Amino acid sequence: MNRETDTQETRTKTGRPLKHWHDGVLDVSCFVVGRLDNNVYCMDDGSGGAIIVDPSDDVETILELVGNRSVSAILVTHGHFDHVGVLAQLRDATHAPVYSSRIDADRIECPRRGLMGEEAPACTVDKPLSDGDQIKIGTLTIRTMLTPGHTEGGMCYILDASDSIPHTLMFSGDTLFCGAYGRTDLAGGDQSAMQRSLRRLSRLPRDTRVLPGHGASTTIGEEKGRVLPH
Repeated sequence: MNRETDTQETRTKTGRPLKHWHDGVLDVSCFVVGRLDNNVYCMDDGSGGAIIVDPSDDVETILELVGNRSVSAILVTHGHFDHVGVLAQLRDATHAPVYSSRIDADRIECPRRGLMGEEAPACTVDKPLSDGDQIKIGTLTIRTMLTPGHTEGGMCYILDASDSIPHTLMFSGDTLFCGAYGRTDLAGGDQSAMQRSLRRLSRLPRDTRVLPGHGASTTIGEEKGRVLPH
């Protein structure tokens, strides 16, 4: 994506800073919420609907971003409480199907207490996914990549470059951040698995835009040699 002209910053009605990315047919908005500064994403599906990624908190602002659109899908990168805090509430409000890895579905449907003793409400996973699945939502095709390490079933969602999408885009959850990778010392973490996942991510195109679960966006090229192997 053009780092200057295709990135905009505004505010929500409640005053939360809001970032927007535009790249071809892709239109993504993001706001930060909660004690762990989680990124919540809203992406246009190309056919009048919205896709929500990792509904951490503040369902009112999520629905503000959705506006008059329907929610066509809710994507969950992993089952930690700070990424699914209002998942059940959003699913109930919108009747949208929830997608997550088949492995982490158990964390979502049978929650476990988090770092601060918090536990998200249980939520049904309507569409359990495996590595390499291709899911069609609206006009978009989203590819899944299982990236264990932070949890057993961490999953990245990838929109590959095409005639209508100039640059590959990835929602990386807590696998890859700007200048760091996800913790592996929590329940379900595995350092060896994380290193294997990072090697897989390093094979994506260098200009792949990475939208993580926390912190600033980055690219695969920026993370090569800093976090990812060359």
